[in-house]
Amino acid sequence: MTTPNIKAAYSLDDETARALARLARRWNVSESEALRRAICAAAGPEPKSPSERMAALKKLQDSLKERGVDFDQWQREAWAIRHGVDP
Repeated sequence: MTTPNIKAAYSLDDETARALARLARRWNVSESEALRRAICAAAGPEPKSPSERMAALKKLQDSLKERGVDFDQWQREAWAIRHGVDP
């Protein structure tokens, strides 16, 4: 866990303050720690670079090809679902 080094003041409405208190009790941590965890979870991981995203897509496509997935059929079915028609 990091050592707190920035003090900040934020205004929360009553409902949000109660929700924060509930999270802190549920997780058995301070409200500050609950807020840190919630922010980190909402922020998610750092975005990948375009080349990393393309490499992941290629890996997924190769894996699906090895399993015999018909991408043309999948595309037709996805289009039909989006447009509300039978494939």
